[in-house]
Amino acid sequence: MIEQNEKLTLNESFRYSFQDCLTGCFGIPLEKHKSKPLDISLLDQYAIEKWENILHFMVGTEKSNVPSASVLEVVTKANLMRDIGGGKYEITNKGFQFLLQDVNTQVWAILIQYLDIAGVMLNMNVVEVLNFFFMLGSLELGQDYSVEGLTPTQRQLLDDLENYGLAYRRKKGSTRYYPTRLATTLTSGNAATVSSNVNIDNTDAGEDSATEQGFIIIETNYKLYAYTTHSHPQMKKRPSLLPSTVKDQIQLWEMERNRLVVQECYLYKDFKTWSDYEMILKHATKLGVVVWSNESKKMFGVTEAGDSSNSGTPAR
Repeated sequence: MIEQNEKLTLNESFRYSFQDCLTGCFGIPLEKHKSKPLDISLLDQYAIEKWENILHFMVGTEKSNVPSASVLEVVTKANLMRDIGGGKYEITNKGFQFLLQDVNTQVWAILIQYLDIAGVMLNMNVVEVLNFFFMLGSLELGQDYSVEGLTPTQRQLLDDLENYGLAYRRKKGSTRYYPTRLATTLTSGNAATVSSNVNIDNTDAGEDSATEQGFIIIETNYKLYAYTTHSHPQMKKRPSLLPSTVKDQIQLWEMERNRLVVQECYLYKDFKTWSDYEMILKHATKLGVVVWSNESKKMFGVTEAGDSSNSGTPAR
């Protein structure tokens, strides 16, 4: 507050920010009779296509389209992909980790990187960009909003967000826009549920159309990458989704794991003579409490005498 001529006035910067908050921070919804309802399933499908096109491009799926220059700039600056020249890109180790994350985490990772380059490379007001991100998270799915209350920076941002599937407009330059589920769940704490369903039990790549989406990448060095609907197309060319070397190793791990049985017992050792060891072992064997013995080390383990479930011939 500033005192002027015996009057208190709000700080100018605060006053303008407060005005923006009251008039535009929650969007300006269009009246129902002025807008044509849009099916939410269409918004979800739009968001799926836009977002998954980026993910398919990252893993090198043939059916993916090259994303916009803005998207490529963000994924390379975020070190999710690297430019290898000739208009080609390849995924990085960080990019693989990105694919394993849930959708909300992925979206925020992209938006934070976008925010990082907005002021430096795009000459945007970073505060306005961040405000718009949070505003999108407060909007209602299926409701259309006017672009009238947006600043020039936010209108430019809206164009870019369409490339990620966070906002939808019926046609370029439209005065109304719709937030998608990717946007409205940004600040809700709920995961965005826009991904298409996949039957993860399928192992034959040609079994049905759902399998075309794939589910996991598993390499012959036993590294496993699992994520919804973005399996590498090379995996779909196999008769079985798992390489034979991996199958064999999993079987060996199971056999090794089941080979041993852990059981509590009392260990007897440090016998002074062989006769002492043999006499006590023979007595314990009659009682049926020996669970393990080693003659060369003069050691054996026993359970309590009343535990009949552990009776049997000792292993030597």
